[in-house]
Amino acid sequence: MFSALKGKYNNLKNYLRSQVTALLWHQGENDYLVSTNTNLTLNERESALNNYKNSFETLVFEVRNFTNTPNLPVIYGTVSSNSDWYSSEIRNAQIDA
Repeated sequence: MFSALKGKYNNLKNYLRSQVTALLWHQGENDYLVSTNTNLTLNERESALNNYKNSFETLVFEVRNFTNTPNLPVIYGTVSSNSDWYSSEIRNAQIDA
């Protein structure tokens, strides 16, 4: 996913008169579905959550590295805690990352 984004950015950067100043990320419902899927074992759900956390950390690192901005702000969110799709596990993974 990130490699496709880098390619698009590289194609456009000569036309842009701005720079990347932050990363905005929103966790989607698919992450919730995996974290609550009762057809998966507890180990599989925990593995999926660890995967989410590791993937999120990697994304942040790669974007900061690519933009040469080690302290690039990351604004992240999840679905509302009032929603049936909310996952405290995903939220905690974002905070930990």
